[in-house]
Amino acid sequence: MKIKINTVALKGINDNEILNLVNWCGENKFGLTFIEVMPMGEIGEMRANQYMPLTDVKSLIQTKYSLSDDPLKTGGPARYVHCHETDQKIGFITPHTHNFCESCNRVRITCTGEMYMCLGQQDKADLKTPLRKSKNNDFLKRGIALTPVKFGISFNASFLNQAGALLHVYNDGSVYLNHGGTEMGQGLNTKIAQIVANEFKLPLNKIKITATSTGKVPNTSATAASSGSDLNGMAAKNAAEKIKSRMAEYLAAEAQIKPNEVSFEDGKVLVGANDYNFSDAVKRCYMGRISLSATGFYSTPKVHWNPKTLKGRPFYYFAYGAACSEVVVDLLTGENRILRTDILHDVGKSLNPAIDIGQIEGGYVQGAGWLTTEELVWDDRGRLLTHAPSTYKIPACSDRPLDFRVKLFSEGENCEETIHRSKAVGEPPLMLGTSVLMALSHALQAVNARKAYPNLNAPATPERLLMQSLQLGSPSV
Repeated sequence: MKIKINTVALKGINDNEILNLVNWCGENKFGLTFIEVMPMGEIGEMRANQYMPLTDVKSLIQTKYSLSDDPLKTGGPARYVHCHETDQKIGFITPHTHNFCESCNRVRITCTGEMYMCLGQQDKADLKTPLRKSKNNDFLKRGIALTPVKFGISFNASFLNQAGALLHVYNDGSVYLNHGGTEMGQGLNTKIAQIVANEFKLPLNKIKITATSTGKVPNTSATAASSGSDLNGMAAKNAAEKIKSRMAEYLAAEAQIKPNEVSFEDGKVLVGANDYNFSDAVKRCYMGRISLSATGFYSTPKVHWNPKTLKGRPFYYFAYGAACSEVVVDLLTGENRILRTDILHDVGKSLNPAIDIGQIEGGYVQGAGWLTTEELVWDDRGRLLTHAPSTYKIPACSDRPLDFRVKLFSEGENCEETIHRSKAVGEPPLMLGTSVLMALSHALQAVNARKAYPNLNAPATPERLLMQSLQLGSPSV
């Protein structure tokens, strides 16, 4: 094995260690290269002034050692000198004067375990190539799995499939809404605001949503079962339609035209040959003593379910998706990584593609954690030991796939009359994480030439993967 040390000389920090480093690398036959400026990332002016020019580094080395130019050319950015006393080559990299190599394919592994390619290859090279080439590797095994999802949307308790909304349009044209859903970072308020803005054809920033309160919207159902947008979106739309209808009837009567000749477009209200700014139209309605406040209500149709007889229609519709995951498992430790995941998910006609893709990504990672790291452990007295983040391991951002590709089904459209024909996107993507568990099982099959399917239970922690691989005859140390 050839070991090479790359280092940066910083004034007043490690410059007094340069001579010792040269001697140590020479004694141990390690390669040594000095870099004038680290190539990865931006650096501040103060940090840049700390870097020691390579001319100064070379002069310092020459106070103790004899150096001469070495003709070695590697195709990379380094230029080498030969140190006669230690009989070693010392490299110097100056990114300002030498372009980084275009053909170098070396992998650099940091002390934190991160992998980088040479700078010239960072946009071309596949960082996972060393892991993927494990077909004949005794200790690294890859697996791949494709799993589908069909997820029913609605509360099984039919009475919960209802929602209300309260909408106020003030005489200055401002719009305030309160609905029965709870915003918890999933983007519900953004979607509801978009629905109301679309009804009045107003910019999104004109819609203000106030904190959920049963003092404004009573008898709210839980924001659960992935139904937040379906229920509350429809309720908000219902309230907006009521106010629009009242405004259209009044303005039409005032202009002596039919209500269907009044339209809302681009922040304006078109009344026959006249057009008013939305705020002006609202003011006219206010002066005409038209109610500009409305409650909206929605109940999901067609659903009915008898939990005793297990008969009925528990779901209004289904959400579909599929995930293909590729993993690698270290048989010596059970450690594993998700190398790549491709997801195609059906969200109907998406209310907000950016939010929906984020929900799919988050749901998938949560599902992968549920099936690989989130282990519940009790002691012999029945006390839960995994009761805190220090012992109960949820997935972190570093557990996401190294290559993560998510697409929405472009032809999706809900066959049922949901809000703008969209589909729920909360819980269904969580089940896509099943592909990780199946891919890990597939990787373990390689231990015995795929003669037997491993009995891998969830969560597939590194400990369980290691024990299962040993049972299948994996080599050990």
